[in-house]
Amino acid sequence: MQGDTGARWERSEYLDRMDGLLFGDDPRRGFLQGARFVHPALAFDVTLPAPWKSQIGLDSVVAVSPDERATPMVGLSSETNAVEAAAAFFGRKEVTRRDAEPVKLRLPGTASGFSVGSGRSTVRGLVAFAQRGGAVVVVAGLGPARDRGGKLGAVEETMASLARVTDPDTLATQPMRLRVVVAEEGSTLRQLSLKNPSPVELSQLATLNGVAVDARLRQGQRIKLVVVAGPPNTHAGRPARARLAKSTP
Repeated sequence: MQGDTGARWERSEYLDRMDGLLFGDDPRRGFLQGARFVHPALAFDVTLPAPWKSQIGLDSVVAVSPDERATPMVGLSSETNAVEAAAAFFGRKEVTRRDAEPVKLRLPGTASGFSVGSGRSTVRGLVAFAQRGGAVVVVAGLGPARDRGGKLGAVEETMASLARVTDPDTLATQPMRLRVVVAEEGSTLRQLSLKNPSPVELSQLATLNGVAVDARLRQGQRIKLVVVAGPPNTHAGRPARARLAKSTP
């Protein structure tokens, strides 16, 4: 009996810790909307070449040309100042600086061409460092030395598209979070989901809780739901009203 009580207490503590945790990726750190990479936390966006393939990461995205010979990427520098970030990049022995300001940036910062290697193994590239508050956004791309396909031109267009985001709905984007609620005797997961609208499928919530969608729940049974909300100390149990950003292929 004591062991059973202890197990229930441990599960209760476990659920307490889960309440408010992120569920899935945080769209504030970057999401794709078609060919557009949007970063609500730093209020910037950039348009990637289409129909190039893209792979999103935390605060970053990489695009690859159809022949895989050009790879523009967007990310954050470890530096906090754009000038210092550029100096650190061009301070590398293997990097040679080329034409300055290949494109005019729409954000404060600097852009330049560069090359890596020598002779037939030379690879050309473009890189831009843009200041966004206390962070530096890096847009860089590599391409063949003889860029007959205009792939570096596509990288230039990506750099030129880097802009500030001002749309209030986009800036208000919030992630999905777990919310632990207490069920009433005889209620069901379906009913709880109707009271607490969720962006995930009901079947996924059933799997998350290990219960059937229409199974009768016990009085006081704690159920995990997924909602769109700010951090735990901001939603304070209120229904989520923020917009959820969804990635599109």
